[in-house]
Amino acid sequence: MSQASRQIWNWQANTSAAVAERAERDAARWRRRGLWQGLAIAIAGTLANKLLGHELAGRLLVVLGAAQALVALARPGLLAAASRHLRRFGEAVGRALAWMLLGPLWLAVFVPGGLLLRLQRRDPLHRAPLASGLTAWIPRRTAASVESCARQFLIEDRRARAFARPIGALPAPELLRDLAGPADGEREGGRA
Repeated sequence: MSQASRQIWNWQANTSAAVAERAERDAARWRRRGLWQGLAIAIAGTLANKLLGHELAGRLLVVLGAAQALVALARPGLLAAASRHLRRFGEAVGRALAWMLLGPLWLAVFVPGGLLLRLQRRDPLHRAPLASGLTAWIPRRTAASVESCARQFLIEDRRARAFARPIGALPAPELLRDLAGPADGEREGGRA
C-alpha cells in the first residue's frame, strides 16, 4: 500500500501492526523535534552566556536544552504529553487575555461610539427595522459609467438607499429617472 493511499483510506488502522507503526512514527517525530528544540535552547543559552554576559540564565538554558535532548532520546512520548498540556495552557492564557484586553476595549471604544450615534439619531448601517410590507431592495441607476465599474465598492447611491417600496412592487419610472443622474458620492468628488 502506497503512502498516498494510506493517508486517504487507511483500512488497516485498527490492526495491531498499524497501531505499532503509527506509534513508531510519532515517537520518531517527537524525538527529532525534541532534539532540535533542545539544541536550539542550548545554543540560545550559550549565546546569552557568551555574548550578553548573562551567566546564570545562559547556564540554565543550556541545562534545560540538554535535559530536553535527553528526554527526547529516552522517552519521546513525554514530550508529546508536555506539548499537549502546554497547548491547553496557551489556549487558556489566550482566552483570559482576550477577555481582559478586548472587553475593556469594547467598553471604552464601541459602547460610547454607539451611544453617541444613538443620541445623534444616526444609523450608518441602516439597521432600523422597515415598516411592515416594505422591502430593503435598493434600486440602482440604470446606466453605469466606467468609473463606477472600476470602483464598485467606493460609490454609494445615498438617494436610492433612502427609498422604501412595498414588497413585490416595481420601482416607479420617475424614481428610476431621478436615480439615473449622478449619485451623491460622485457629485462629491468620487468619494462616499
